[in-house]
Amino acid sequence: MKMKEEESIQEYTDKLLKMVNQLKMLGHEVTDQKIVNKILVSILDNFESKVTSLEDYKDLTRILVKELISTLLAFE
Repeated sequence: MKMKEEESIQEYTDKLLKMVNQLKMLGHEVTDQKIVNKILVSILDNFESKVTSLEDYKDLTRILVKELISTLLAFE
């Protein structure tokens, strides 16, 4: 699943988190780190510089999903 050009960060992450919740209901274990990684690799390329600056001041191996989404929304 990739972010579409016409989607906002909020729309994309809402859709992704809905899918994650469905997976969890089916018994799959989905960690925050997996969700963070999925968001980072699937958002649009025009966010790449923002992700790079985020990497400079945050440890992305420990960032929470809510924190990442809030940060990306601020960049949008």
